Amino acid sequence: MVGHRGASGYRPEHTLPAYALAIDRCAEYIEPDLVSTKDGVLVARHENEISGTTDVAERAEFAARQTTKTVDGDAITGWFTEDFTLAEPKTLRAQERIPAVRPADTAYDGRFEVPTLQEVIDLARSRPAHDRGVLADRCRPAIWGDGVHLPAGSPAARRRQPAPGRGRHHVPRRWRAQLYDAERKSIEAL
Repeated sequence: MVGHRGASGYRPEHTLPAYALAIDRCAEYIEPDLVSTKDGVLVARHENEISGTTDVAERAEFAARQTTKTVDGDAITGWFTEDFTLAEPKTLRAQERIPAVRPADTAYDGRFEVPTLQEVIDLARSRPAHDRGVLADRCRPAIWGDGVHLPAGSPAARRRQPAPGRGRHHVPRRWRAQLYDAERKSIEAL
């Protein structure tokens, strides 16, 4: 069983409490969708435009960051993760993405921060289980150019540890992680 975006419908998606609840409800894998910050840190959000899933639109200090970009061929006006360094979205609070469909989740609006991929991995690894993993999906990788946006010295670039002879990340026994992406060049870069 996969906890896609955590336990959506019970907690705002892409929050540590949503992932924890999915694990508590016996999800074998949790699946964060990932977008990149300006400084190359992967954070759990499905869209790089974050006004629908955070309180960014209510934050005066970020008002000047509102812009219009082309995403999947459409002009979208909002606030985009790639325009923020990690410290900035860490001050934002998550909110329910589709309150008309999941009104109970709005009770949790403003309570949880935007987690990084590393925080999601740490959560999964901290929970006792016979077999648990993370299925991470990089959303809209073309926005960051050719391949994966991992600037030299960024936390994600420093953590990459290929296993001998396989070109994959080292994953401890009894714990699995898988990164998938619709764009082959992004996967090959990892």
